[in-house]
Amino acid sequence: MNGKNHERLNIILLFPMVFLLGFYHMEIQFSLLFFLKWIWNTRYFTPDNDTHSKPTKRLGPIGWIIDKLFHHRGWLHSPIFWAVLFALEYHFIGAWTLGGLVPVASHLITDKL
Repeated sequence: MNGKNHERLNIILLFPMVFLLGFYHMEIQFSLLFFLKWIWNTRYFTPDNDTHSKPTKRLGPIGWIIDKLFHHRGWLHSPIFWAVLFALEYHFIGAWTLGGLVPVASHLITDKL
């Protein structure tokens, strides 16, 4: 799947998630941060940061460094890498960081298909 379709899928998946956050009456601050993390992991920090993709270009010099450090379909396409990253973010920053979980998971799953 190309990057444009990954982004499209993640934006479509965001709508039911916004509904669920509202249904469970989550705090507005939590919901906003969750939403921003979702967008961050859809448009900027994705498993495709190890290529010359749009997310890599959007990150500028940081994207270039990530591209040089990681090989395509290497660590950034590893569920273990993302599980550890999200666990650390959850532990040190908070539960709202799990807003990036679905965009990354959908990316990895659709790449495997």
